[in-house]
Amino acid sequence: MLTRLNQSQNPQTVSRYDHKKGQARTEGNNDRFVRDDHNKHSQDANQLRDFAKSQGRVSKNEEPHQMGGAWFRDFPNREGYQADFLGVNLPLPTLDPELEAQAAKLKDDPSSHELKYTHFSVIQHKERRTPLLTAVNVDGAQYIEHERDGKWVFDSRIDRKYQLGNEAYSNNSFDRGHMVRRRDPMWGPDAQKGQDDTFVYTNAALQHADLNQKNWLDLENHLLNGAINEQKKVTVFTGPVLQEDDPTFNNKGKINPPTQTPRAFYKVAVEPDGKGGLQGAAYVMRQDDLIHQQPSGQEHIELTNFDQFRVTIKQLEEMTQINFGDIQEAPKGK
Repeated sequence: MLTRLNQSQNPQTVSRYDHKKGQARTEGNNDRFVRDDHNKHSQDANQLRDFAKSQGRVSKNEEPHQMGGAWFRDFPNREGYQADFLGVNLPLPTLDPELEAQAAKLKDDPSSHELKYTHFSVIQHKERRTPLLTAVNVDGAQYIEHERDGKWVFDSRIDRKYQLGNEAYSNNSFDRGHMVRRRDPMWGPDAQKGQDDTFVYTNAALQHADLNQKNWLDLENHLLNGAINEQKKVTVFTGPVLQEDDPTFNNKGKINPPTQTPRAFYKVAVEPDGKGGLQGAAYVMRQDDLIHQQPSGQEHIELTNFDQFRVTIKQLEEMTQINFGDIQEAPKGK
């Protein structure tokens, strides 16, 4: 279960979404990274930012287009997740045969289920209409901050029927929970494009506001800020833990056919172990006790210890039916 909040402690408020208005709020301070050694890296960051601007944000063939009353993007010429990013080969995780049969295939390439974006890839579950796996390359040395201003769209490369849209997220307690957080692919000359690409419904999952905006956000910050502080590369795998007995959800008849609400989410952070191999830490956070509740409105005490959410990679593979590859367990506290 999630850590209960102690209202008597000195809080640090985190807020990322206004459920009543259905629009982004100003994000809390702990979703903004303040570089400790600004002078050392600011010149390189400014050069990357200027280069990115010179390339233009969205070319004409990438502008959203409307089909059947919904907005889509094509995401052309994306390289997606890079297996050699860490200097040690780490292929996209593989799915057990039963799970692979549920992966949505690309319209133009029925042999593939990998949706490629800028610095990350997604595999979509066609019945649950949610990502079952996301994989992102994070380069802390090239991180560039951009303001949050993405617009949610559908991906035209797979059928609309395999994607949950705003019908799943309107007038309820669920956020459109980024599985690849918007800041993780926000690095290098394509930093802005990386952020923009995360605002696609194939990257969203039904994540309760009290998880998405609190403990989950703390974990995201812990991993990304570590990469930036240490100027290192990290690969992060994220998704919902999908179970057959997850509760049915139709959002008061708006979702047809109904879907199911995940009761937990996982995240695996991987980096070189310094010995020619890879080490990783796997985390699982649950939302069982939140699913049928309204957002609490309680102020949040930022988490600093995440070992309470650690599971072994083998345990996670058994939970998810996903093989994450040859990764050794990282020490606790990573």
